[in-house]
Amino acid sequence: MLRYCLTIFLGAFLLFQVQPIAAKLLLPKYGGVAAVWLTSMLFFQLVLLLGYLYVHGLRRWLGPRGSWQVQSLVCGLGCATLPIGLRTTAWEAGSEIAWPVIAQLAVMVGVAFFAVSATGPLIQYWQALSHPQRSPFRLYALSNFGSLAGLLTYPLLIEPNWGVDRQRWVWSAGYLLYFILVASSGWQVRGLRTQPEAWKIVASPERPRWTIVCWWVLLTSIASAMLMAATNLLCQEVASFPFLWVLPLTAYLLTFMICFERSVWYRRRLAVGLLLASGLFSLVLFHLGTVASLVWHMLGFTLVTFTTAFVCHGELERSKPVAEHLTYYFLMVSVGGLLGSAVIVLLMPHWLVRFFEFQGALLLATGVGVMAVVGGLCRQQGRFGWQAGGWLFAGLFLALMCVSSVLIARAADQTEGIVDRRRNEYGLVAVSDNGSYREMINGQTRHGRQFLSGQNRTQPIDYYDPTSGVGLAMQYLQANAGGVADSSTRPLKIGVIGLGGGVLATWLRPGDSMRFYEVNPQVVALAERWFSYLSEARGETSVVVGDARVELERELKSQSQQFDLLIVDAFSSDSIPAHLLTRECQRLYWEHLRADGVLAIHISNRYLDLRSVLIDCGGVEGVAPLLFERRRTGPDVQECTWVLLSRAEGLLKDPLVLQFQTPWPPGEALVWTDDYHSVWPLIDWNFWVDWASLRGAQRGRGK
Repeated sequence: MLRYCLTIFLGAFLLFQVQPIAAKLLLPKYGGVAAVWLTSMLFFQLVLLLGYLYVHGLRRWLGPRGSWQVQSLVCGLGCATLPIGLRTTAWEAGSEIAWPVIAQLAVMVGVAFFAVSATGPLIQYWQALSHPQRSPFRLYALSNFGSLAGLLTYPLLIEPNWGVDRQRWVWSAGYLLYFILVASSGWQVRGLRTQPEAWKIVASPERPRWTIVCWWVLLTSIASAMLMAATNLLCQEVASFPFLWVLPLTAYLLTFMICFERSVWYRRRLAVGLLLASGLFSLVLFHLGTVASLVWHMLGFTLVTFTTAFVCHGELERSKPVAEHLTYYFLMVSVGGLLGSAVIVLLMPHWLVRFFEFQGALLLATGVGVMAVVGGLCRQQGRFGWQAGGWLFAGLFLALMCVSSVLIARAADQTEGIVDRRRNEYGLVAVSDNGSYREMINGQTRHGRQFLSGQNRTQPIDYYDPTSGVGLAMQYLQANAGGVADSSTRPLKIGVIGLGGGVLATWLRPGDSMRFYEVNPQVVALAERWFSYLSEARGETSVVVGDARVELERELKSQSQQFDLLIVDAFSSDSIPAHLLTRECQRLYWEHLRADGVLAIHISNRYLDLRSVLIDCGGVEGVAPLLFERRRTGPDVQECTWVLLSRAEGLLKDPLVLQFQTPWPPGEALVWTDDYHSVWPLIDWNFWVDWASLRGAQRGRGK
């Protein structure tokens, strides 16, 4: 029995430790967006389903001895793929991320993950054979405890202290130990019969009815869909990093552990009441958006994930079959989890232009929970009483709020003058038109606007005006190109990571060239359709579609671009592509810059203070950092924070630059590398709501 416990715990621990490790290995290659993690979860759920199907087949056709032999063989094949890591760069992200990420994961960790994914149902099957008087479902709770331990230790202990290279080696060593435990555990069942005598007393000769099977699939698909939808909302607006990946998933797994450890721990009315309360709270946060602090979002969306999963998994546990149908039961549970994830990851980005799948999942969960409570009360009291009516009213109220949330968001689009809204794996992009100017909106953050008439139509404005950090760099280079004063006749070559509406093209003079790198093809389409910055630029412009780091690495194999100025303005909404700020990436930037070139990085962010990441200049010798922080003083002066990095002594002494320069705050530098980059120390952990911005937005809608 002890060996079963150790094996199932270690298998579950490895199962959920490898997920953030693998996703973090992929981030630098696929743009560092939330879709990488969501697609990774979809892949792991697919392999988990295959693992459960595999165990179900072992039970039906091979019996105890055969299942032990085959599982040992599969584990041995997994050892041949160690250590885990990127195997090829053949699959690059294009207009879609999902399939390249799935292909890369299959090669990188597919076999080993498949072997580990079979642990839960296989060990429970073996225990049911060797200890038929004990319930194998308690081992399922232990399995989820191992999963929970694997998830929590990653952001709290593993990621802050170990680089990803050490992480993959330690995980590989843990897998070898798992292989030994599987072989040892299976030795106990090699001579047992397929069906113990105890099963003949309690087992049903027939497979569960199709209605109950559909019920299992529905419950698990709703819980999985809520997990993915809540994670998407968190990661799209903040950053795609392990802590935000793990938080909702931890809440999701915790419900499995609670419900299957002790069935009495699931109190239906309490669980549904919590679901109704957390659902209403999360809808409020959905509309507050970036006006509320990250801590509120973490609390609200994690809580609604927990309560949704608690209700669904509690009802799932109450409808579990006898032990004879254990492997079939977990197979259907896995089918439901995969179905919910696939709908969110593969279908919703093409079906919906907003994150309305969150309201859909909440609506379904509310319906399931309230109907379960009402049905239970009616059976208990023999009639439809006032208590059942009260629960039904509460459920209808939250359902109405879900529908109203969608209608309010759609009405806000009309009020704000949204003329085009698009969505793909990279997030939400929209264009608003209020009659006087047109604006690009990425997620909930405004990224560049253009006046429709007047002198400002072709002038740099907002984050890019002459008093911003990038504006000062432009003016310095135009006056001192090549280090020679008044050399305005020499054309400048400029690179820009992040297109937005293309406002930076207004800085071009005849003969200058500007090369944009944009990972999201939808942004390119909107910039070319709704803004005239690119078509009316006085210099030459070009756009490269793809992740900037991948494209710059590819170009460096041929030749350096030798930019006079390289601008990094790639933050989608407030989500941080951390792989664009690591030391390795900063060195790549300097490979493409002239000796006296300038690197300008836009780090304005509501949730993360990125100044400490750039103060050491990426470890590049001879480079001095200049900080420019500007507060909003009017409708045409946007708050922004820029960092300029350069070896040019003239820039450091330029009077105009010195006039607007901001002193660096006290504090130590935080070194980010491809191997190690944690945003944990940068997070603002305060509870706040920017009521002033909210009131301003409401006044703007009323005009």
